[in-house]
Parts: sequence; structure tokens; C-alpha cells
Amino acid sequence: MLNKAKDPMKQAASAPSAAAGANRLEVVTFKLGEEEYGIDIQKVQELRGYDAVT
Repeated sequence: MLNKAKDPMKQAASAPSAAAGANRLEVVTFKLGEEEYGIDIQKVQELRGYDAVT
């Protein structure tokens, strides 16, 4: 679960880099219920929209 106030990964992903060419972490974030998750963008294979449950 990401804690927006204290999670260093969330801060690193959104904070601009002071040094040119510095490594940056890019994540895909999503919510399941009240919990928020983040996955390294390099691990993501496909993004899909919401499909209605039938």
C-alpha cells in the first residue's frame, strides 16, 4: 500500500531530478478499494480499461 505522505517511492517518482540524466523511477499506480498500489513501468505488459462484469 502506498502512503502518499511518507512513501519514498511515491516521492521519488513525482519529484523532479536535480541532476541531468539522473536515474528516475516511473511507476503505474492504481487503486483497489481504498488501497493504492504502484508497479515499476518496465514490468507492465499491457494497460486495459475497465470492463463491466457480466
